[in-house]
Amino acid sequence: MAGFSRVNGDAGGVFNFDVSGYTNGSAVGTGVTINPQGPGLDYFAIDFGANVTNAQFQSGGCVEAVNRTIQQLTTIATYEIQADHTVSTVRSSKYAVYPKGGTTAADLQTAIRALGTVNGYDLSGATVAATTFGA
Repeated sequence: MAGFSRVNGDAGGVFNFDVSGYTNGSAVGTGVTINPQGPGLDYFAIDFGANVTNAQFQSGGCVEAVNRTIQQLTTIATYEIQADHTVSTVRSSKYAVYPKGGTTAADLQTAIRALGTVNGYDLSGATVAATTFGA
């Protein structure tokens, strides 16, 4: 089978979305997440403060309220709800949002805590921390 040796290029994205000017940079170092399909993302881990039951995922529940609040500050690209003890209860979640630098963990935490009690669930103890992809 015929082939050829690659002499140009690297494992970096086509564009480095995390710098101004959208210039094509040099090779990307370790620990840098590349999203070739869209903008640079920030990652946040949210601890709701206590286990969230399935009812809170329904319309009017606290998860919907948290998502709407986040969407007022930034745009959710994706999120994952993580089970803690059983399949029917969760305590934490991870969110990938854009634009990169559009909000901070402190601002998200303040906004989520300000929701107070939603559908019988108290969010005043929720915490938000910046995290990384896959962490």
